[in-house]
Amino acid sequence: MSTDTIIPLPVVSVVWTQLIVNSIAAGIAVVFVALRLYSHSESRIYESPTNHSDTLGRSLGAGFGWDDGWILVAVVFSLALYGEQVTLRDMGEGYDFDPNSPVFPALVNNVPIIFKVLFSFGIIYLLALASVKMSVLSFYQRTFSTESMQRAIWATMGVVFIWAFSHTLAFIFVCRPTQAWWDTSAGTCGNLIPIYASIVVVNIITDLIVMALPMYTIWHLQMRKTEKLALTIAFGLGFASIIVACKRLSAVFGYDATTNPTGTVGESAFLCVLETFLALLCVNIPMMRPLIRRWRRNQSTSRLDGSEGPRSYFSKNSRRGANGNLSGNHILSGGRSKIGATGDGPHDEWDMVEYSNDGVDSTSVDDSGSEKRLTWPEASLYPKGNWSASVRTLNVPDNDKP
Repeated sequence: MSTDTIIPLPVVSVVWTQLIVNSIAAGIAVVFVALRLYSHSESRIYESPTNHSDTLGRSLGAGFGWDDGWILVAVVFSLALYGEQVTLRDMGEGYDFDPNSPVFPALVNNVPIIFKVLFSFGIIYLLALASVKMSVLSFYQRTFSTESMQRAIWATMGVVFIWAFSHTLAFIFVCRPTQAWWDTSAGTCGNLIPIYASIVVVNIITDLIVMALPMYTIWHLQMRKTEKLALTIAFGLGFASIIVACKRLSAVFGYDATTNPTGTVGESAFLCVLETFLALLCVNIPMMRPLIRRWRRNQSTSRLDGSEGPRSYFSKNSRRGANGNLSGNHILSGGRSKIGATGDGPHDEWDMVEYSNDGVDSTSVDDSGSEKRLTWPEASLYPKGNWSASVRTLNVPDNDKP
């Protein structure tokens, strides 16, 4: 008779390999999430080149939003899912449920505990993926302001919610009572395979919808085709998790919960965990762009300006009028710009560059080291989020004039 006490078994080599792969994926995903949050929260203060106590402007990071909150929820669920995979490792995962096997008595003892883990495993998997999708959609929501896009985003959010909620209920009530999930003598259960397959298929469809939502707007922006292609690739990174989901769909139909639950559960559990971590990576990799560009800008500043210190910012980024004064251009560093109803300008969420009021990206250095002139009208950029900026007119000594 089975008990709630696990009889541990040696971990098979394939399970060790799967755990190592997911451990690496977990570490990378957590690092990228941390960098994302750092890039949104970093604060910088620019000082006067002649008086360091005189603050000319303060730029805050892009600021936190619902997309960051959802991604933190997704991290928690993904790590919990990984923890359950670790829990399964010595319960008999990877062993065929063979009555002639010497480990069969231990497997019989452990199977009810395995199914308890799998019950929560399926629900956590759903919530992890739903949280990632909601994070991306929340990012779109404060990036694209057109009414049609907002309606499409809300509709997709509704589909994601219904998908997660309905399949969670299906997991809970497929067995009557729920205890029959792990105790077959307590009641009866329906067929789990259609539920698993439905989860994966709808997951793939919603991923495709989420990736497709911004494409029309991106390709109608007034920017170079190479930049449009870069944005398309950034938004399309989710194909990596879709590939894993397709592989998981084949594993679903290979899962045998009746005659060989321990021998067939390993691949499906591994792919579930890997898919959630890949999803986290795919949505956070594009968020590294501001950090990379900031690093490149700092490197360029160091090479060009040597040890000039704080004034190097103004030597590169400010314009002087005829009287030798700094022009009164507003420097909005890290501010959130939103694609307006005209769809003429992109949201600079990832770049977090400083815009002057003549429509020039005055601090970002591209691959050639020259300034890049924005091609959309200034009226299409709307500051949004938590930022502050102050501008003062600084009288520069005659010997500092260019």
